[in-house]
Amino acid sequence: MTAFARAAAALHADPNLSSEAIYTPVAGQPVPVRVIRSSPIEGMGEFRPSTARREEASIPAAAVPGGPRKGASLTVGGEAFLIEEVTLDPEGTAYTLVLSRD
Repeated sequence: MTAFARAAAALHADPNLSSEAIYTPVAGQPVPVRVIRSSPIEGMGEFRPSTARREEASIPAAAVPGGPRKGASLTVGGEAFLIEEVTLDPEGTAYTLVLSRD
């Protein structure tokens, strides 16, 4: 495990930063994971700010064998989300999931 992978694992394990969640693949058994949620604001242009928010979650790469997939679901704190996009960070330590309300 690299230093980056150890740091990502430590952040995702910290109960002050992360939440318990359930990743449910399209076909297969649910997997308990820890995620770090965020709601970044999307801009509409350089001088036109927007208040459009989207839900995102970060999940350690090692938490889901084969990696999370678009179309699967993530349940966090009783809220169900559909995974719309999946991006692996450049170091290969964590995935960023773009979520929509299920």
